[in-house]
Amino acid sequence: MSFMTQLFWERLSLLINRMRSSIHQINSLKKLRLFAFIIIAVLSVLSSCKKPVDGLGKSIQPEDDLINAIQTDTTSLFAKTVKVDSVTSDFYSNIMIGNYVDSDFGVVRARGVLQFIPSTSKPRYADNIRIDSVVLSLTYQNATYGKNVPMSFNVRELMDDLEYDDSYYSNSKVTTGFQNLMKPGMEIQDPNPEIASVSGLDYTPALRLQLRHSLGEKLLTADTSVLDDANLFKSFFSGLVIGSETIDGQVINYVQSDAASKLTVYYAELGGTEEILNSADFIVSKSSCKAFTQIEHHYNGTSLQGINNTNDIDGSQYCYLQSGEGTRVAIDISSVNWLNDYKGVTINKAELIIPYDNISKYSPLNSILVFYKPENSEYFTYAQTGGNVNVSTGLYRINLTAHIQEYLTGNIDTDEILLQPVYTLSQYSNSWSVARSLLHGPEYSSDIKQNMRLVITYSY
Repeated sequence: MSFMTQLFWERLSLLINRMRSSIHQINSLKKLRLFAFIIIAVLSVLSSCKKPVDGLGKSIQPEDDLINAIQTDTTSLFAKTVKVDSVTSDFYSNIMIGNYVDSDFGVVRARGVLQFIPSTSKPRYADNIRIDSVVLSLTYQNATYGKNVPMSFNVRELMDDLEYDDSYYSNSKVTTGFQNLMKPGMEIQDPNPEIASVSGLDYTPALRLQLRHSLGEKLLTADTSVLDDANLFKSFFSGLVIGSETIDGQVINYVQSDAASKLTVYYAELGGTEEILNSADFIVSKSSCKAFTQIEHHYNGTSLQGINNTNDIDGSQYCYLQSGEGTRVAIDISSVNWLNDYKGVTINKAELIIPYDNISKYSPLNSILVFYKPENSEYFTYAQTGGNVNVSTGLYRINLTAHIQEYLTGNIDTDEILLQPVYTLSQYSNSWSVARSLLHGPEYSSDIKQNMRLVITYSY
């Protein structure tokens, strides 16, 4: 087969763009003759030993030595968007609350589910008390997604017992009480998570929701034995579920494990000539309380309408990548097998380059992980290095050199790689989000630089 022959998987509009490095110009006849002599000697040595096919990719040519290197960025890729079934959401140190509407990804709803126990210093409540106020405090993370607008909150009592040793997922269902426990007239609040980034404050920035006095009365009339035993208390009061009724607002991240995230009942003990003011805290204990986030996605009216666990969305133009029980992207890389048609090929570098739509109101995912699932295995395997977003260029760059080498030598038996959102927020340890990125597909534009592409530099 001629080297420049158009291969069957190539399209007429996507001929392989090959670039050979040139030899420096020879400035004198003497140098030219010497150069020719060296070349003849090298060729005679090379003709006596040929690199076997099964050694493909075993030796990597240094990037600064690209004599006879060839580069192609038109290898055909086939991409699709895949629905993520669910993710474990009780592992992270934060919960998410709120809703937002994205024209490309639809409606995202997030609710926080929290258990509480009495604080270590448990007061003995007097029989004759008056509830002054009940406040739910949730410590801000400086991380939001959506519009910064006032939000209408709802807080309902959790009616199900949560087991500390069980795992809870983003699609785990719970039963709640009917009544909104927000104090009437106080449902609408104007969250300010940005204040969490301000240094030198003498208080912990938090969302503080005023709840109905009836909840405080329930907690303060609990039997002493209930207050002394965490498990008994969690059966007596299972917890709270916090959400928002503002559809096109924002999803805000809160640190539920922070000491300032708590439920506080302020009360006065009646009797004598004056009231004695006091308070009781109910905390979210790391060692005995569950906390997780429920997430819903509604894709009606978007390009993702109809996506589910058995129905994928074509990704030739756009691919949709979203964390928080959202979506992942699957890419078929089988077309790189044409490299096996040339004996002794060495892969110098293989880089997956993915442009994305830069929409100012939605920051992109910080980075992307790449996995693959070997045949006859139920587990995914990590496949890549890199994958961080470059905001200035609007690109993700993912180094797949080792993976492509192993794939071409037959050590990897699957043609598909999976782009997985990085759930962790870059500035917070063990935190997650509902961030998204709208990726350009392999056929997004006639300008190849605007397309998802696999740039391979090789020699043989």
